[in-house]
Amino acid sequence: MDLNELRKLIAETVKERQVLLAQPVLNEGSFSRAKSHIEDKGTPFVMISAYRGGKGTPGNRQRHKEMKSAFKTAGFPFVEMIGGYSEDEFGDVTEPSLLVLDQVRPDVAKEAPLFDVAQALAKRYEQDSFIYGAPAQTSDGQVASKQDPLFGGIKPMMDIRAYDSSGQVINAPWAGPWTSLTTAKEDDIYWSVVGGKKGKLAESLNKYKKMIPLKRQDAMIKDHYLKSARGALEFLETKRKA
Repeated sequence: MDLNELRKLIAETVKERQVLLAQPVLNEGSFSRAKSHIEDKGTPFVMISAYRGGKGTPGNRQRHKEMKSAFKTAGFPFVEMIGGYSEDEFGDVTEPSLLVLDQVRPDVAKEAPLFDVAQALAKRYEQDSFIYGAPAQTSDGQVASKQDPLFGGIKPMMDIRAYDSSGQVINAPWAGPWTSLTTAKEDDIYWSVVGGKKGKLAESLNKYKKMIPLKRQDAMIKDHYLKSARGALEFLETKRKA
């Protein structure tokens, strides 16, 4: 490969990365509708990525395309979002992920539950975890509910957790549970684990170490995030040694 060919390859790679980063995190209309279905109606959902370190940008794009096709074939609607970070030769790259809803589609007959499909795809695409949320249950098997603090009325409470590719809940501070779609979507520590980003986790750990609690609640929050960041780093280190 001569110098001109190398320059062309680098330019094409940088252009691909710029296109990826320029994509909207999520179509606001789509996200608002998905959020309404989840938080107002208690629709079960999955958040998952097909991206994997070491697969390269073209390979990961193909994996993402295949995962979208698999959910579509299985009869589950989805919206695309940015949910994590990976690393290529040019630095950090945000990862497209999918927010998949367990909604009825009259044109496709579902052959398996959403959780089972997500678990199978997590295993196929070598994902350490995926997020699954569904209405929380009371001790007598009823759907748990809560009062909407802003608009009044009753909304279902959601049980949102991270699961591994064998379908087992991950009992770790960085893996939930979360109280809403938004808190799960914006959890930088969880998505840094998904992307294998030890550097970002180390930055988060240092940030929380420097926090100065002004009240008891602040101290509890600091302790939670410190445990989450440390646990996430330990998880990635254990995975690296395996």
